[in-house]
Amino acid sequence: MKERWLQTLWGRQDWNAWPLRTCQGQSIQVLDPGRWNNDQGPDFLHAKLFIEQILWVGSVEVHIHAGDWFRHHHTNDPNYLPVILHVVWMKGPIHPEVPTLELSRFLTIPVLKRTLSFLHDIERLPCHRHMRPVSQDIWLNWRRQLLFIRHQRKRTPDAIAQPTDLRSRLARQMGAWVNREVFENIDASISDELLCMIQDDPNRLMAVYLGQATLLHADPLSIETFQLLTHLYNDIRSTFSLNPPYRQLLWMRIRPQANPLIRLIQLASLIHHRWHDPRKWVRADPHQLQDQLSQLLFPAGVGEEGKRMLSDAVIESILINIWSYQNACNVMELEGHLRLFGFEQNRFTRQFRSLELKDMTAADSQAMLELHHSYCEKGRCRDCKLASVWSQPQAPQSI
Repeated sequence: MKERWLQTLWGRQDWNAWPLRTCQGQSIQVLDPGRWNNDQGPDFLHAKLFIEQILWVGSVEVHIHAGDWFRHHHTNDPNYLPVILHVVWMKGPIHPEVPTLELSRFLTIPVLKRTLSFLHDIERLPCHRHMRPVSQDIWLNWRRQLLFIRHQRKRTPDAIAQPTDLRSRLARQMGAWVNREVFENIDASISDELLCMIQDDPNRLMAVYLGQATLLHADPLSIETFQLLTHLYNDIRSTFSLNPPYRQLLWMRIRPQANPLIRLIQLASLIHHRWHDPRKWVRADPHQLQDQLSQLLFPAGVGEEGKRMLSDAVIESILINIWSYQNACNVMELEGHLRLFGFEQNRFTRQFRSLELKDMTAADSQAMLELHHSYCEKGRCRDCKLASVWSQPQAPQSI
C-alpha cells in the first residue's frame, strides 16, 4: 500500500454505503471528502463530515500508519490544526484528540482493485476520456452562461468563498491560489480602525502586515529594516492587542515571483495607495490602471532583488478579477471587459486544452474556471453543455 493509493481511495469514496466508524467508535458519514491538496498542509481541504451526528468542516490527513502523524511532526504544525479526521490504513499509536479512521477494516478486495484502477484518473476531470474539440458556437453559448453564473456569484458572494469587501478580495488576489485564504485571514485580523490610523505611513502598514504573518525575520529584509519594523509592530500590537491568525503561510512549490513576503509587501503598498477604495476602480480606463499599477514600486527597505514592479501577469489578474467585475452590470459588459485581457494559463484552464478553441481571451479562461468550480468539482456532468455534446455518438469520418 502506498500513501498515494490511500489518498485515491479517500478521494473516490467508493465505499460510501458502508457504515464507517473511527477507531474511537464514533460514527462517520462523509458528505464531502474535501478538495485534494497538492500543496503544503493536510491532504484534503474543506471536507464535510458528520461525526456522531455533528457536522464538522475542516481538513483530512491521510497516512499508511497511524504513527506517521507523530513521525511527520504534525502535532506541532499549525497547518494541521484544522484536521477533523485522520485516515489510515493500519492502526497504531493514534492522536488522542483527532478521530482516526482505519480504512482496511471497511474495504473488500474487489473494491480496492476497482478503485486503484482509477489511480491515474483521480486528479483529472471525470470526462477527460471523452473530451474532443467542439464548435465555436457551442462554446460561445456555454461561455456566456458560465460567465453569467460567475458574475452573479462574485456580485452576490457568500461569506466564505468570495468576500464582498474589496480589501479582502484584493488580499485574496495577492495571495494567489495557494495562500489566498491565508492572506484574507491576515487582512481580516487588521481592523478598519487600525488601518485608518496607519495607512498613511507605509512603514507602519508594512510592519503590521508582515508582523501578522510572522515574517518580520525573513529575507530580503535588511537588519535596519527588521529592527525598525519590529519596533513599530510591537508598539502597535501592544496598543491594539493584535494576534496573528492561526493559519500559517504555505511555501511548498512557490515560484519566486509569488513569494508570500514579496506579495504581502505589495499588498501593503496597494493599501497605502488606496487601491482598496472602490472609487479607484469604477469607470476607470483599464490601460491607465495597468500603467499605474506597473509604476507602483515596493516600499523602502526591501533588498535590490525585491525592488521590482508587479509582474504583468499579476497586474492582469488583478484587473480581470477586480476591475472587470466591479464595472460590469451584466454579463454582456463582463464579457466585453474580459476580452481585453489575455487567456489565463493555470492548472485548471489547461484541463480544457482538448477543446482546441481559437483566439482565447480571459473571457474563456474565466468561463473555464467557473465550469471547474460549479460543475466539475461538484460532479454536475449531466448539467454541463460540453458533456452533453461529448455523450452524443460521433458521425463517421469521411474517407
